[in-house]
This record gives sequence, structure tokens and C-alpha cells, in this order.
Amino acid sequence: MSANEQPDLLFFDTFSHDTSEELNLDLVQFPKSVYVREIRIIPLGARVEGDFPGGVRLGATNPTKFHIDFFVNDLSKPGASTFEALGSLDYCQNGQIHMECGSGLDQPRIPTDGLVLRG
Repeated sequence: MSANEQPDLLFFDTFSHDTSEELNLDLVQFPKSVYVREIRIIPLGARVEGDFPGGVRLGATNPTKFHIDFFVNDLSKPGASTFEALGSLDYCQNGQIHMECGSGLDQPRIPTDGLVLRG
């Protein structure tokens, strides 16, 4: 990312699931092609200030530790029938809460309009 490129907040919301399910899937769809540069999971009670209604929101992530996988719809492969793996995160409320994406040669930037969360 060049010095004059500022990242945008693409999505901020809470997913809720029945706790009896072992595996959950969620889809975030974007209205246009984007590059996901970072994924950040906001810990329970953490304050986030941003350009959204109200200006401040609180994190609602629960449980405090879990594994989550991320996949994207790779728009550079229009005939692909599966989503491309973007990465995984072993979330820990007091430790690992974010994942960098497409930040090096081994992780190319992938244009996408959809992000799948599995965990």
C-alpha cells in the first residue's frame, strides 16, 4: 500500500450462532470488488471508533478463544467453483485478534466481492 492509500473499514457487524453447532459458516458480501488487507476481530467490550452511525461501537466477540478460517471469492478466477483460502486465525481475546492478508509475495492480493468465515 502506498503512503497515500488509506485502508477503509469494509465490514463491522456481529454474527450470532446457536452454541450447539460445532461448525458455523458466514458470508460477507461487498457491493464492489475489494482487496482484504487485514481482518480484525474485536474483543468483547472493546470500544471501536469509526465513521459509522453513533461513531462508537463495542465488540461482542464470544467465546474468548476459537479457530476461524477465511475464504474469498477470487474475482481474478471467474470460472472457479470454490472460494480461495485467505488464511486462518487462532483468535485469543487477550492476544491474537487480527490477521494480515496479501502483505507479501507469498500472499498475493486477491480481488473479491465475498468473504466466507468458517469456525
